[in-house]
Amino acid sequence: CKRFSSTILCVAGFDQTVRLFRDHPLHESKGEITLAAPVHCTAVKFHILMVGLGSGEVAFISLKKMCVIHTIKCSPYVVSAVAATRDPDGRHLLIASSFDGSIVVISLLNEQRRLTLTGHTKSPRQLIVDSTHHLLYSCSADKKIIVHNFLNGTIIYEYKDFQKAVTNIAMNQQQHLLIASSLDGLIKIFNIETHELIQQLTTSTSQSIISMIYKNNLIYCGMESGIIEVLQCDINQVYRCEYANCRQPFSRRDDVFIHARLFHVQHSSTIQRCLWKQCMKWVPLKKFSDHLRAHTDNLILETKQEPSAPSSTPTTPTDSYGFSSNSLMTNYSSKTVII
Repeated sequence: CKRFSSTILCVAGFDQTVRLFRDHPLHESKGEITLAAPVHCTAVKFHILMVGLGSGEVAFISLKKMCVIHTIKCSPYVVSAVAATRDPDGRHLLIASSFDGSIVVISLLNEQRRLTLTGHTKSPRQLIVDSTHHLLYSCSADKKIIVHNFLNGTIIYEYKDFQKAVTNIAMNQQQHLLIASSLDGLIKIFNIETHELIQQLTTSTSQSIISMIYKNNLIYCGMESGIIEVLQCDINQVYRCEYANCRQPFSRRDDVFIHARLFHVQHSSTIQRCLWKQCMKWVPLKKFSDHLRAHTDNLILETKQEPSAPSSTPTTPTDSYGFSSNSLMTNYSSKTVII
């Protein structure tokens, strides 16, 4: 579902119907719109609801007229994600991805295809546009996030730090952060200027994260069990794994322990030498988790210096859905809330 203009709630699904509700305590139904194919994705831009369909089309819905005002054929495959932006001349562009991994850029002026963005081998799950720098961020089941220049098709960077499919991405442009969730159960936070992995968080269950949204510096994770977990962290505080040469950054000691237990335990043997810093002890496998726990419990916090306050109040940026992000992702203690 998508919420916009603080007035309407839209719900869409495979039953080929978009349902509209008024945004007040009673959630009174405003009506339904029947489409020609199942709905796979939605986005709101230019006061229009864009709906990606299983037929390979994108339908444009006017919520004022309560009807489909136009349809564009984008692909012979299912449309998996959709976004829109403007080019430097102010002309509207539609960006749509499909199940074959391709992403097309279409001019809404004449419906001509400008570009096909390549690089993904599987279906992109989400598209985020940085209109200021003409960049498109796309995450996919192929375990990658690709940054394209959507004007010329150049691949600017590829993030490949994932063990499984990347399910969702979000941005905090004020702090230059890219937040990503994946089926490996981790939230990864990157600096979009240096591309450095600066933080990782695990959920309480370490289950696959099916969906994720970022709002007001909180990360909401939809888990495969049906639970929603809300994560918050201080990106200026880091605990690093010290097993051998790992040095991966995490938000909490528990996150480091879960990581070490999953990736640094050799289950093929009955005894293992601990390579944590200068430990080098031989430890029976059945006691190795407890041994790692002792190491992670003694980790020293790596504190980064917080950025100085700006001299003037910057313009409040918005994310891909128009949410404002006017508070920094700092000064939070690490905490998980389960809904």
